[in-house]
Amino acid sequence: MSVGFSESDPRTTTPVANLSYTGVLVVGEATHPVGARIEVCFVACPEDPVLFMHSGTVVRHLDGGRGMGVEFDPMPHEIEALLLDVLE
Repeated sequence: MSVGFSESDPRTTTPVANLSYTGVLVVGEATHPVGARIEVCFVACPEDPVLFMHSGTVVRHLDGGRGMGVEFDPMPHEIEALLLDVLE
């Protein structure tokens, strides 16, 4: 699965190493500083595509700046249900 960011070129995507109920670990150059608020967008389940879009905050960078942890903002029920479906 790959993720895109609203502040980036929409044709640019970055691999996801970890997705959880509370956030996502994005692999690649850490392009946003800790504390930055970003919009995360990805498509999951290729056989029945699901578009996930939600905001979050960059909470940490991996050593060497080769990734960043993004904590999701509180979610409305419908976004939360969508994420739970993706995680299952």
